[in-house]
Amino acid sequence: MNFLPAVLIGGPPQAGKSVLFYSVTHALRERNIPHHAIRACLDGEGNWTQESHPDTVSQIRLNVTTAWPASFVERISYDIEHRCLPFLIDMGGRPQGTQLDLFRLCTHSILLLREDEPDATRIWQRLIHENGVAPLAHITSTLTGESILTRSSPTIEGTLTGLHRHDSERVHGPVFELLVERIAALFNSYDL
Repeated sequence: MNFLPAVLIGGPPQAGKSVLFYSVTHALRERNIPHHAIRACLDGEGNWTQESHPDTVSQIRLNVTTAWPASFVERISYDIEHRCLPFLIDMGGRPQGTQLDLFRLCTHSILLLREDEPDATRIWQRLIHENGVAPLAHITSTLTGESILTRSSPTIEGTLTGLHRHDSERVHGPVFELLVERIAALFNSYDL
């Protein structure tokens, strides 16, 4: 068993997971926190989707509606199992079939949820619970309003706002700052 942290970021589609993922990995790099950011999804998203022109992204990004090939899931599983650094893992918005096996390889979770998707919230919470993944944060995502921290321990809870794609300004605010601090502490607690 690999004891290095593997933190999955999950939640329903259009919650802002990729924007949060992008901001978190940049904040960790700015703090010189060794880690690897892995996209465990077939859509081809990555930092380039946040940094590129929206027209370019829409031409390149895949809209995946079919089951993931077994070879892809096997490769991602292998990479997570054999990690030599702590991992951040973008799980995509609708894991199904063999993709669900990836949950058992993760140690911690950050759920980015939407108030208008209560069924998705229940599904994601069940997946985390059934696979023994320790929750770091349950965060509600909204496009407008104020980012508010409602609980800091043991699980971070609150609201993040403005997770817009192609916005050159990265995420900020009390929820985000505490989340980055918690991940940095977790990643630094292991001897590489």
